[in-house]
Amino acid sequence: MTPPSCRFHPTCSSYGLEALQKHGAIKGLILTVIRILKCQPFHAGGFDPVPEKWPSRKK
Repeated sequence: MTPPSCRFHPTCSSYGLEALQKHGAIKGLILTVIRILKCQPFHAGGFDPVPEKWPSRKK
């Protein structure tokens, strides 16, 4: 057996559950899909918690 190789903490499944609990079905699903799309070799990974508030587009 090989050790877990998830590049993020928390794992995507834990992130998805927390996102659904904090933000509801639609926004939680959107956040989870964005997180899964980050799971590729060109993203560094690391600590990526669920945001407390819905991310705003303002900068």
